[in-house]
Amino acid sequence: MDFQTPWFDFRLTGLADGWTCDYTCRREAEEICIAGFHFRNVQPGRLPACRLEFRVPWRDMQIKWMPRRNMTDCHHFFPGWWNGGKFPYAVTHNQLLYVFANEAGRNRLAFACSECCRTVLATCGVSGEYIECELFFNTTASDPAVEFSFEVKIDRRKLAYDCVLADLAEWQTRQYAPAPVPESAFLPVYSTWYQFQKEVSQAELEKELPEAAAAGLKNIIIDDGWQCAGNGGGDDMSSTGEWLPDQTKFPDLAAFSERCGEYGVECLLWVGLPFVGKKCAAVYEKFRGKYLLENDSFAILDPRFPEVRRHLVGVCRRLVSDYGLAGLKLDFIDQVHLLGRKDPMGEEDAAGRDFRSLEMALDRLLDEIHSELCSLRKDVLIEFRQFYSGPSIRQHCNILRAQDCPGDEFQNRMRTVDLRLTAVPTAVHADMMTWHPAEKVPVILRQLLNTLFSVPQISVRLADAPEEVRRALAGYLKFTGEYRELLLKGRLSASHPEHCYPVVSSTLGDEMLIAVYADGQVIEPPRGLGCVVVVNASWRDGVFLRVQSSVAVKIFDIFGSLLREETFSPGIREIAVPSTGYALLTPDGADRHFISER
Repeated sequence: MDFQTPWFDFRLTGLADGWTCDYTCRREAEEICIAGFHFRNVQPGRLPACRLEFRVPWRDMQIKWMPRRNMTDCHHFFPGWWNGGKFPYAVTHNQLLYVFANEAGRNRLAFACSECCRTVLATCGVSGEYIECELFFNTTASDPAVEFSFEVKIDRRKLAYDCVLADLAEWQTRQYAPAPVPESAFLPVYSTWYQFQKEVSQAELEKELPEAAAAGLKNIIIDDGWQCAGNGGGDDMSSTGEWLPDQTKFPDLAAFSERCGEYGVECLLWVGLPFVGKKCAAVYEKFRGKYLLENDSFAILDPRFPEVRRHLVGVCRRLVSDYGLAGLKLDFIDQVHLLGRKDPMGEEDAAGRDFRSLEMALDRLLDEIHSELCSLRKDVLIEFRQFYSGPSIRQHCNILRAQDCPGDEFQNRMRTVDLRLTAVPTAVHADMMTWHPAEKVPVILRQLLNTLFSVPQISVRLADAPEEVRRALAGYLKFTGEYRELLLKGRLSASHPEHCYPVVSSTLGDEMLIAVYADGQVIEPPRGLGCVVVVNASWRDGVFLRVQSSVAVKIFDIFGSLLREETFSPGIREIAVPSTGYALLTPDGADRHFISER
């Protein structure tokens, strides 16, 4: 079946017997249309495993933006059949949104799909002289239905790619209302993971707590290890499932949580939500036969069983209630999938499951957890991790953390910016930052600045850190705290995704903050702004600025110490902003102060 849009045709194949498709195409603007596909059947049945394909001429398209894992496969072109070709999009994986742009960063073609919960497999890449795209729907088990529908929004406006991207992401979000975000979700975090791994303990954290609070860290996440003895390796989940503190490590977790409060710090706990380790024999036996898969050391629970959902909701409620927690870090939700796995559920017999669709059951579980925890405290914090970060799953969390990239500040920048461009209004957190105990302060500051437009998470043994490092961290957190509203809630713009975003800016009202990550960039703030701050996040001293009218410039180091003042006339000028410093720009003669000076 072929369906027309103003610019190309869709081809739909694979409709099973009894299913029909009604097609609509409405023009929202000269270069925007929304294609609607509504499927019906006279009898309830499995949703049809259908394929939707289209192609467009590959002209003046050098950049492909998609929400993927690494720099090489999310902002660059490659043939559609690479890596097996079919990328998954679902409640547990990414969001189905593509932008094809030219090297000037202008959109040439963008599209997004409204289906953000059920699994959709997508192939999209270069084939000869065309961009060819295929979307595969309903490839996993579904609950019987007589209808289902989805829409594809197409945007050909020749605007900056990030403007088009933001519009498409907002459109996807309309049917999946994001969870409310308390202000505490935007406060900096101390994480135990990279420094302590599973050797975390209450005694060690008692030493870290005063230093973390003094630096300005307001939340602490106790990561994996609190529930098991010994170390056991990062991927050893054999001691998960009971979710009780190991008494040798945390003899009184509730007391430690209360102690955190005395320092003005909130405590969160890591939970590997779907795992049941075989060392937790009682829990393992209780749910035998109710797993998606098993290996020698642990199993993954199947949320299609109502008793599994009740158990996990109860675990989350008990942890927050019993230990006075501010919230939970719910990890490994992306392991609840059937991609490349055999479904243990039979074709005919659901064997006690009240859902056949795994995605819909997981969505129900997360909704119940969120509702239950919000009944305990309205400002509860729930952290999820990239790449279970699409519109559907953001109904159930208020923090999204960048996927693990320890030591890779460039990936951290890319991943946090990717999330900021698509995940409004959820609080976006950086992956935990860590460094060698003897690292130099400028190197540390540049790592921190690479995540400037996200909430920092720090994983460093501060009690043993040199005084100059603690001072630098406190200074950085003071700086980001002063500009928090602008940095984290402004409209984000990011140039050249194919080069890992060398210039990123955020605008709120008539104020803008620009971070420069690569040397040699020429910055040109838009006209009409009241105040602009330019942060030199590169290794090189000095920033090039093109201005249209005279501006007054104040130059500071990261600690807020004024280094010099001068006035620049129109033209291209190099301003002497040191590496990790910043410049404050105001119209010459204007009686204005920037946010932090009010």
